[in-house]
Amino acid sequence: MHPSCDPSCCPCWYPCCPRVTVGDTVTTAPGTDAQVQATCTPCGLRLDFAIPEGRPGASGSDVYASFFTFQQRFVNGQPIHLFTAVADATGSIGQESSTRVTLAPGTYFVTYHISAVLEDAGYLQVTPAYNGAAHLEYGVYARTADPNVTVSGSNAFIAVVPEETVLTLNVNTSTATRDGAATLVILGLRTPEA
Repeated sequence: MHPSCDPSCCPCWYPCCPRVTVGDTVTTAPGTDAQVQATCTPCGLRLDFAIPEGRPGASGSDVYASFFTFQQRFVNGQPIHLFTAVADATGSIGQESSTRVTLAPGTYFVTYHISAVLEDAGYLQVTPAYNGAAHLEYGVYARTADPNVTVSGSNAFIAVVPEETVLTLNVNTSTATRDGAATLVILGLRTPEA
């Protein structure tokens, strides 16, 4: 038994029965090193901890919205008319009109799906536009050699919006359409603060 060990504080009779106790735990500045200080006691060790504060996590409400349409005739050169399915409670995603979705500054994950019956042989192309530009790279294109065929497609992308913008899904088609349907889902992404 250690000469400084008081037998009355040790619950066992083994030659070495140190008792380890936890003392204080303090939070230090972010980026500092974690530390443990061991102090001898009459019957063992006392450990005091210094733990750095973590980086702040994302705060605030989730940002999301969804839109849809069905039984619509998509018109060449016109944006798709959309109805709100789930409204964004934060106001970051809104609807200025039935064809114009507004996005506050931020970063968004956008996914959409479209389908329509082409009444004659031809093509249907849908192109999203935001930040003042059309984005063909995120468009959907479908073609058929036969009349009365359903064409469809999906795409997804991340939109970085430096200032408030309008998002539209714009149609180009070589023929009349019917039974047009679309779904659009937008999720606001949380990014680290600078």
